[in-house]
This record gives sequence, C-alpha cells and structure tokens, in this order.
Amino acid sequence: MKRKGEIAVVKRICFGTLFVLMYQARGQGVKSDLLCNAILASFGVDLSYRDTSLPGHLKNGHAKVPGDIVECVRNCDPKEAVDNFETYVMPMIKDSMRMPLLSAVRDILTDDRSFGPDIPISWLRGYTKAAALSASSIDLTYFLTSLVRFSVLETDNMECVDGIREFPKQKDIKK
Repeated sequence: MKRKGEIAVVKRICFGTLFVLMYQARGQGVKSDLLCNAILASFGVDLSYRDTSLPGHLKNGHAKVPGDIVECVRNCDPKEAVDNFETYVMPMIKDSMRMPLLSAVRDILTDDRSFGPDIPISWLRGYTKAAALSASSIDLTYFLTSLVRFSVLETDNMECVDGIREFPKQKDIKK
C-alpha cells in the first residue's frame, strides 16, 4: 500500500526484474555474474568477451540489453534455449525457492500493465499473458525461458529501473 507522498512503483517484466528474482532464489555460492552468464548462454550468448560490469548493470536496470544479445535471443532455437536453461540455470535455483520465484514472477506479470492479456509471451502459439496467468500448472523452466526471451525482445531494461524489485519478505509470501 502506498503511503501519502510516495510514488507508486510500476511493476514490469524486464530482464533486470527476472534476473533479480532468479538471483534472490539462487543457491548458496551462486554469484550474480555466473547466473547472468548462464541465463544468456541459454540463448547462445557468450559474455566472456564483455565488460565484467554488464551483469550488474543489467540486474540493476542501468543498462539496456545490447543489440547483439537481442539478436542472439531473437534468432535462437526455442527448444535448445529451453533445454539449455534447464541444464545451466535451473540447477542454480534452490528447490525451496522455486514456488516463491514462480509466485513473484506471476505477481509482477499480473501487475504489468505495459502489455495486454492477449500478447504472446512465448514461442508457443496461444501462450499469452492471460493463458500463463490462468494455467493451473506451469513448467517453470519453459515459463522463465519464455519470459526472459520476451523481456529481452520487448522491454527496454532501463525503463524498468524503478520497478526492479526483490521477493517480498517471508511473512508477506502467500502460503
């Protein structure tokens, strides 16, 4: 709830938001740059030749996703991206944090008013924002891979800097 004088923060799905949420759900010893490398490597992106500050800038919304990375994500093979995400990213997410991660991502997707319910968020035909939010069960790997792709292709990471947020406090997480 907004207090008098506070500005409402707009929640949006962007690369930084998804990165922060996955970082919050990471296992012990998983560093920010390692997670960013794994996320983007799922789409065929090699960050080894980049400035080492890029992962931090993307995570904080202080940088746009570079154009060549956008092109790699746009042109990647969908099945390979999901398989790579399962292999490289999902092991970095603690099992106990998968449901809170899913809940947090769905909450932000629900609150994101920058695109309508009929907008496709995935490679699958018919997998729209509304369909993802109304599904009774969801493949977390496919869902996250799809949203990372969508966020890289459709959202300016720097426009979301004020909305990049962390998981709610434990007492605020719905059980």
